[in-house]
Amino acid sequence: MHKKRTTIFFIIGGVILLLLIKVLLDVPYRSSIPSLTDLQSVTDSLKYQLTIASSKAYRNPTADNLGTLGMVYHSSANYEKAAVCYKLAIKKNK
Repeated sequence: MHKKRTTIFFIIGGVILLLLIKVLLDVPYRSSIPSLTDLQSVTDSLKYQLTIASSKAYRNPTADNLGTLGMVYHSSANYEKAAVCYKLAIKKNK
């Protein structure tokens, strides 16, 4: 019984350690994601796209999610924020 409990604690500890490492590695990307500002002047559909893409990129800053957010910014003619997202995506997945 003691070996079984030790093994379970070891597995749980390993999973927690891996999650902590992933979160810490993603912090620089999360903090660099452009913020959603001035959503009053955009259409509802663009507001929805920006909100969803930004949320996905913040929760899971993969190169795909960051690139998608960049494309949404690009399509709304916000080229500076799009460039930031594209650079983050390139940095994330060279």
